[in-house]
Amino acid sequence: MPSGLWLPRRYLKPTSVVFYWNQTTNHIINAILPEIYPVPYPFNEQGYQKIVCRSAHELQIWSQKLRDQERREQEIEQAHRKAIEAPVRDALRRELIDAARNAHDNLNRDAARHALAKVDEMEGDQQRTRTSYQHMEAREEKRR
Repeated sequence: MPSGLWLPRRYLKPTSVVFYWNQTTNHIINAILPEIYPVPYPFNEQGYQKIVCRSAHELQIWSQKLRDQERREQEIEQAHRKAIEAPVRDALRRELIDAARNAHDNLNRDAARHALAKVDEMEGDQQRTRTSYQHMEAREEKRR
């Protein structure tokens, strides 16, 4: 064992991970209940099925599907955000450029340039994406 701790086999329990999957919408949810319970009320009415992953390969497949779903949702969210914020950001950028151009002293000009740099920095920060892993996968990745 990697930790150096020895346990008898009777204390080792198989681990299973449960997902809820809707086949019609191809939507996956991490389960909130252990595998002995059926799919809870709001999900079973919507057509969700219980998926029990008992092996690392199954967990890897379903976790990858969940990551793909989260990536698609992030892209949609970023597209909505960009559609709303882009006109506002462009108007702010034009106003800051005019303020820097028409500033009466260097202090105001530097403040407008600094604000313009912050607007560009905020736009770059929103392009970042995140990737989530199951806690078992993250621990395995850390060991490598």
